[in-house]
Amino acid sequence: MKKLLFIIAISLSIQILNASCEDDGKSWSEKIFKGDFRFVFTCKILEFSAEKAQATTVGYDGLKAVAEIDQLFFGKIDTTIVYLRPFWGLQVGETYLVYGEGKINHFSFFGLCDFLSKKVTNSKNILQELKTLSDVSDIVNNKLTCYYTIQDDNNNKLAEGFYENGKPVNIWKHYWHNGNIKAEYDFTNNSEIQYLENGLKKYKIVKSENESTWYKYSTKNNDFLTLKSISKKMEYGNLETWFFYYDNGNLQNQYSQKSFGNNKMGYSPSGEKFDYQEYYENGIIKAKGSFFEKDSVGTWYFYDEKGKHKWKKNYKNADTFRLKTMENEWIEKNKSFKPAPTFLYGKVTDKTTNKGIEEARIYLFRKGNQFHTTIDVTTPDGRYEIRGFPSGVYEVEVAVYDDRNYNTVRVEIELKENEDTKLDIQLE
Repeated sequence: MKKLLFIIAISLSIQILNASCEDDGKSWSEKIFKGDFRFVFTCKILEFSAEKAQATTVGYDGLKAVAEIDQLFFGKIDTTIVYLRPFWGLQVGETYLVYGEGKINHFSFFGLCDFLSKKVTNSKNILQELKTLSDVSDIVNNKLTCYYTIQDDNNNKLAEGFYENGKPVNIWKHYWHNGNIKAEYDFTNNSEIQYLENGLKKYKIVKSENESTWYKYSTKNNDFLTLKSISKKMEYGNLETWFFYYDNGNLQNQYSQKSFGNNKMGYSPSGEKFDYQEYYENGIIKAKGSFFEKDSVGTWYFYDEKGKHKWKKNYKNADTFRLKTMENEWIEKNKSFKPAPTFLYGKVTDKTTNKGIEEARIYLFRKGNQFHTTIDVTTPDGRYEIRGFPSGVYEVEVAVYDDRNYNTVRVEIELKENEDTKLDIQLE
């Protein structure tokens, strides 16, 4: 496909483009080009479903706004009518730009980044923000190949890079309002560098299939690190290693710890134990050994400032045997719970009225134990969906905790890998 040149002059305020979310400090332009927003759309507020709240035109947390989608930029929504849980006031009849999270047709504004959602007006900034979203959406959804530049109203570059078949490629750069580089994303080497406004490096992340490394740089000498962490995937869980540095750039101490926290079974007790190494400021090793909780365990070795071994000490702790036993048991459990692309969905309805039941809780059980630790809750029309668990025979339990006297229902079902399974349940 012939490459297109997109030079988009944007007069979005610097405050909007360079504002930082509380979670990761990424600018608006970074989040848009990376596709960090799951759903972005404009919608008109029709009414509020608070049991016909008396003559109010403003909705707050707890009131569900019923809205009609006007334009969908990102995400897939199979209906034009959606329900919103806003964190600030909305007005009936007004149109809003929503950076949201949710599923099916039930959304909340984007949590920590809620300041990005706003009322749609005819102001120049809002209109150009909508134009930018439309342009990027067109590139992504139509899988265009092009060079893309964002500029402010003074023709200062805020972001630039290439899209190939609708995906960012090669190196993307983002800039502070003073022209200094803010971020650099290298999609070829799967790395990211963030910079302070004065031009010094803030941190760097490098990822591969089985390993992720994070570097934090010193603000005193940008050639030195203050912290480095490595997360390496194992068959069951991760091996986490942290390195802390002196001001002169030499290693101060090092921690290493096994973690089973990413497995479907939950968190492993191995978080109680970690290996430790400490160094003198001249870079020579000072001591090494292991901790279990707050206690030294096993054999510890100690060295002088020239690296010569001075002495060692053996620590006894009966809990180390308990830890090893628990880790072995944890691995054996996880062997039978390999994650798989399994998808369960359906609708919970009232048997008498056939209407969907909102906020019914869906539980997934296997061999008598709750497997899916995140409980799904039905949307206003009763729909639910649960993804990403192993195939097998399960019991699906649906429960409603209110005064409507619905009976709890438990249904046995076989869920197969790579198959979507629909399960509709009626409650009396």
